[in-house]
This record gives sequence, C-alpha cells and structure tokens, in this order.
Amino acid sequence: MVGHAVDQRVFITHSSVDKELAEAIVAYIRSATGLKPSQVFCTSIDGQGVPTGADFMAFIRRQLRSTKLVVPLITPAYLDSVFCQWELGAVWARETRVVLFPLRVRNVSHEVLPGPLRQIQVAEINSAGLAELVRRVAEVFKVDVYHPQARSAETALLRRLPKLLRALAKRWDETEQAKLRLSLIHI
Repeated sequence: MVGHAVDQRVFITHSSVDKELAEAIVAYIRSATGLKPSQVFCTSIDGQGVPTGADFMAFIRRQLRSTKLVVPLITPAYLDSVFCQWELGAVWARETRVVLFPLRVRNVSHEVLPGPLRQIQVAEINSAGLAELVRRVAEVFKVDVYHPQARSAETALLRRLPKLLRALAKRWDETEQAKLRLSLIHI
C-alpha cells in the first residue's frame, strides 16, 4: 500500500504472548468505531499484519513510520519483549507525528514502565480506558464516537476480559518480570 491509506492506521504493538488480548482490542476498536481492517495493523491478525514473504523488520519499520495512532498493550510479556521495546523506541522517536495511547493491564504498575512510558499518562484496560481509547480513535480518524455498535462492543469486551486476562496471567507468570518480582520477594 502506498499513499494516504497507510497513513491512516492504528498500530497495535503487543507481545505475541498476548495475541488473544490484541485480537480482542482490535475487534473492539473496529466494532466501536467502524474502522476497516486496512486501517488497523496488528501482527497477530491474519491479513492485518506482516504479509507472508515480507521482511518482518523492514515491514514493521515502514508501518511505524506511516502510522497515525499507536496503541501499546502493556502486559508483563510486553515488558519482557525486546522487540516491543524497539517498537516503542521507534514511536518515541516520531514523537510529534504520532498519537500514542498506551493501555496497561492492572497488574503492571506505573513504576515498572519503561522510560518513555513512565513519563506519560497510561490508561488501564478497563471500562474507562476502553471508552477513552474509542474517543481517541474517533478523534484521530474523524469518525463518529457514538458508532451504533460502540456500547455493545465495549460490553462484550468487558464481559470477556476477566477470563481472557486470567488465562494470560498464567503465561505472564513465566515472564522475566514475574521471575524478577519473585526473586526480590525472596531476598
């Protein structure tokens, strides 16, 4: 893709461990705002990520350079991912040309966020954070914040979220962040 269409994308940066969470957030954004699949870049979703045969690093770099809104999904797995940190650094370097809307899970405290994120307000993945995300997407993409399916999409995600986060928490217990917390407790 070239030209204007690529410039109008939401880029969801996330750990591959959090694939289900990324998929749920993308479905929510699309349902709540009416964005097309081509307006969202998420490596975990077929057809919305890196095409087969493409150079992964070069493709990600191009997407970051031509993205309007970046949504980091900050989980313990995200904090462990060197690649996620690289993506975040690339976003930070584009500071004035991209809107950053970080979302964090409850069990990631503000104090453990990496440098650039520690300096800004980070929304939690809850009702208030999700509503604010939709408002920001609507603002950036100039779409109706009261898209007909916005409320039902939020309700569906909030209903599904506790079970999804519990399942992911088992995987997060294996992250370096979790192991570090345990080692500090035992000191």
